[in-house]
Amino acid sequence: MKAHKLSIDTTANAAYFQLTDGEVNQTKEVNPLIQIDLDNQGQILGIEFLSLEILKDFDRNSLIEFVSSDLLNELTSILNSPLRDQLNSSNLSFV
Repeated sequence: MKAHKLSIDTTANAAYFQLTDGEVNQTKEVNPLIQIDLDNQGQILGIEFLSLEILKDFDRNSLIEFVSSDLLNELTSILNSPLRDQLNSSNLSFV
């Protein structure tokens, strides 16, 4: 399984879960705080979270119609790791 990358930008209060490289052709809004980047064939390149708050209480049901269960499991696993404690602390130290 390919490792995916979760990037956190505390200055912008946002995060990006990159699934693969590619050129973004379209961005689809899941809700006001989650957007999905698609390539020209409709494949998901990444998921943008426009608030770090949404990651603290991540609800996988918000993405279930857009993302495979394997990817949701991976994202949930990442968010349930020690990263969750860092997101819940007032002193975020990663970029």
